[in-house]
Amino acid sequence: MQAALAGETSPDVRNRELLTEFVRINDAPCVACGYNLRNLTGDVCPECGNRFALRVGVPNLRFGPLVACLAPLLMVSGLLVFLIAMTIDFGVPSNAMWYWAFLVQGLVDAVGAVLLYRRRWAYLSMPVDVQWRVAGVVIGVNAVAFVTAIVMS
Repeated sequence: MQAALAGETSPDVRNRELLTEFVRINDAPCVACGYNLRNLTGDVCPECGNRFALRVGVPNLRFGPLVACLAPLLMVSGLLVFLIAMTIDFGVPSNAMWYWAFLVQGLVDAVGAVLLYRRRWAYLSMPVDVQWRVAGVVIGVNAVAFVTAIVMS
């Protein structure tokens, strides 16, 4: 408030004032150490010394389902790169049915990983239970396709 009286009205000063006002009347933990910042008059945590700032955030943003969904796609895409490298060195294997199954699965998963990454914010905006169901389907389909390709060899 003192800065506003002195004629300073920059966004940083205003944000500091809003932050100080917020922690004066609300329980708010320091994101670094968990110290309760209520009644604090500055923008530095007295417990750990970290500065904090007024920011807009998303409560309960979870990346677990996204990682669970991307992991099998990227692993099989890595297998695709390995198969292509082996094909360049040694050619297509004689018993090629498993090879083509892995190749197709790798291509589909590579495209799926790129599309999921490009649309990750749409995925993250879905309810968390839906995200986990989608991840479960991706993991299940990849597991079935992988086992099928192994059985075919």
